[in-house]
Amino acid sequence: MKKGFLTLLILCFCAALFGQTPKKMTATRVDKAPKIDGQLNDVVWKTAPIASNFIEWKPNPGRKEVENQRTEIRILYDDVAMYQLFKSEKKNKLIF
Repeated sequence: MKKGFLTLLILCFCAALFGQTPKKMTATRVDKAPKIDGQLNDVVWKTAPIASNFIEWKPNPGRKEVENQRTEIRILYDDVAMYQLFKSEKKNKLIF
């Protein structure tokens, strides 16, 4: 009985420590697909809301993004496909 209670207590503690509220992202419907050219300057991307302020899962659970190491995600869709833009920065370098 004590082992079961201790196991349950540890599981609850871990869930509270590592549990996060899921991030909600919205996909924006567009009439014109973005130009797929590796550039992030297509006007259609400006219509999509930015998802950012992510929290690290591994290797440092719970660590928030540092200002010069941010990640931004935008999602668009039309009748043909879904388009995702991921912009990641690391130590003052832009990574695509």
